[in-house]
Amino acid sequence: MNVDRRRVFRIVLCSVPMAALFTVAVGQDAAREARMRRGTVQSELDYLRTSKVPISVELKQVTLKEAYDGIAGKAGITIAYEGALNGGLKHDVSFENRTVKEVLDKLGTKYRLTYRVDGPARLTVIGHTKS
Repeated sequence: MNVDRRRVFRIVLCSVPMAALFTVAVGQDAAREARMRRGTVQSELDYLRTSKVPISVELKQVTLKEAYDGIAGKAGITIAYEGALNGGLKHDVSFENRTVKEVLDKLGTKYRLTYRVDGPARLTVIGHTKS
């Protein structure tokens, strides 16, 4: 019986450091991925081929979806939508010689929308409901 306890103790004693090493390795992978994602988020829009090309948009009394569709047409990209985009309310949208990033950031700030770049010519606009 005493031998069995020693054997169990040795197994536990050996497995604790292994579990700790595994936890550290997984934590390092998660931290590395988070660092990479932060860098990706910062330069995410640069992935769009036309992110730095200036565009001009003058739209009167359009919904936000129509506004984003107009921006997409000018920028040569496609836009998908997730969530609510402020219903059918009409807005005037006007930008002159602004980059796609500037236009998206201004609209996003004004109407509480975010976006995700899905490819070199595609992004998704994400609407958020008020909580």
